[in-house]
Amino acid sequence: MQSTEDRVILWEQWMNSRNTLRKKELDEMKDHLLEEIEYLMTPENLSEEEAFHKAVDTIGKKKELIEEEIKVKQEKHKTEVEDRYQLHGIPVYCWLIFFHDSIHTPEKKPGSQ
Repeated sequence: MQSTEDRVILWEQWMNSRNTLRKKELDEMKDHLLEEIEYLMTPENLSEEEAFHKAVDTIGKKKELIEEEIKVKQEKHKTEVEDRYQLHGIPVYCWLIFFHDSIHTPEKKPGSQ
């Protein structure tokens, strides 16, 4: 019979089978899983095995977690990019449009037409 520790090790390997999670993220999820198992065993009087399976279901499936993580990362990246390309609250592309002519118009030399 597998111990909870063995199940959690297998769960970790399964969760990170594509190496998409950083160690810190995986550790946080593992801690949450262990807390959920402990919680389910105490008030609901479930066995370790039942608590493990219910905790995995409660935390969510791998695909859903990864998809949510990707959405969060994409939104964070988008915000960082938007923040980086702001000048005094005005997007850079507005500055470029406004100053385009003065930046790219060659200076006229005296006496030239």
